[in-house]
Order: sequence, then C-alpha cells, then structure tokens
Amino acid sequence: MSSRFNYKKTKSSFYERQKIRYVLPYLVPAILILALLLLAIEKYETDRPAFGINLEVWQYIVIIFLVPVPLLGLLMWSRLDTIVDEDGVMYRWLPYHKSFNLLHWSAIKQVVLLDMKPLGLFWRSKRSHHKRFFPGSRYSIEIVMRNGHKILLGTRKPEELQRSLSRNAGSKFNQEDSTVVFDYS
Repeated sequence: MSSRFNYKKTKSSFYERQKIRYVLPYLVPAILILALLLLAIEKYETDRPAFGINLEVWQYIVIIFLVPVPLLGLLMWSRLDTIVDEDGVMYRWLPYHKSFNLLHWSAIKQVVLLDMKPLGLFWRSKRSHHKRFFPGSRYSIEIVMRNGHKILLGTRKPEELQRSLSRNAGSKFNQEDSTVVFDYS
C-alpha cells in the first residue's frame, strides 16, 4: 500500500488527520500583516517615511500579499496524516510531503507510545530524533528504525492508536517503555 487511495479502514487500522494547534505560528504572520498595514496607513496619512523606509502604499500592500498572507495560508493548510495498518506506519506532512512515507514493520525495531506533557518541551526538541512531526498534540509515537533513526509522530487519539499498534505491530510495540498505557481487560 503506497497511497491513501489504496487505504481501506478496517477494525485493526488507524487513521488520523491533525492540524497545527499552536497559536504562535499563526500569530507571527498576523502581527506582520498588522504592522505592515499600520505602516501603509501611516504613509498614506502623513506621506512621511516610517522608520527610514521610504516605500509607497502600494508597495506595502504587495509585500503583505507576497510574504505573510501566503505564509498564513500555508500554516492553515498544513496537516499531519497518520495511518497504521498491517503493512506499517504511513505518515504525510502536507503541503511539504505530497505522498505518504511508508515505514514497513520489517524496517521498524520498536514503537513506543509517549505522553508528551510531563516530558516537556525539551523532549520534543531533542536532537536524537531524526524527524519530528508534532502539530500540538499531547501524545506521540516514537518509532525506532533498525538503522537507528528515530521518528516522533504526534497523535490526539492515543487509545485508538494503542489498540491498532497492539494488533498490527505485535512484539515491536513496547508497552513496558510506553508512558501511556490503557487497559482494556
């Protein structure tokens, strides 16, 4: 299975789509838009250069539509898609990765489900992880590959993901090292 079009939802599979929840990435372009608008209004009202920058009003508007508006649109369009099924773990960070990356179970050494809140920001930004996809969720799965790379994928559905990992990953899902354990017995 190499695309989302071949994916069929079953009882043992897991699918999740997440958007960025942090406020700061949205706040920076919004503040930049507001500041450029205020500079354009000041230039229009007083016809004096602001902060020594002598731009026309239309140039401020062009800058707004060329830099912060596309950045804000890109952030709003960004999402993390995660699929766990019998073939392996598939993930995609749109719009940066158009196609899914498939991690076969044969290439995975260990999978651990983690609660990220008590671990803090330091754990999320550790350099030991080869790739980190964390759109503001509290839980994540840490995938340790056979070649030593570690991949951190955020999730907002830890119970459903744990069920899917226990069915599909088998012995590769290490519940002893997981900081999140849901008991279904």
